[in-house]
Amino acid sequence: MLDEHEFEQVDAIYRQCIEAIQRDRAEHELPLQSIDLAAACAPVLAVYNELTGFAETNPNAILHHRTAFYGPRAAPAVDRCDRQRHRSVQLAARSQRTRNERSAANWPANSS
Repeated sequence: MLDEHEFEQVDAIYRQCIEAIQRDRAEHELPLQSIDLAAACAPVLAVYNELTGFAETNPNAILHHRTAFYGPRAAPAVDRCDRQRHRSVQLAARSQRTRNERSAANWPANSS
């Protein structure tokens, strides 16, 4: 889920992608079915993944992931999910650092 600030970032990029699709379609007289929406909106998907840690594949679905749509009662649940997500990301990063440190400590032994 996106708070208002995050949604504004994603929405601005989404609008730019849609405008680019519309220009390309008009310029090259392309039917809508010829457009790969996921590829055309790859920047939107990348920013959403960076903000949430979730690899969404449908750019249109992201527009429904706005906390404000679900009212103030959704905020505690979103906060709880965000804390869990951030905790998962922190644990994964810590685990990767530990693996890297172990690998570096054993590096001379691995090279022979």
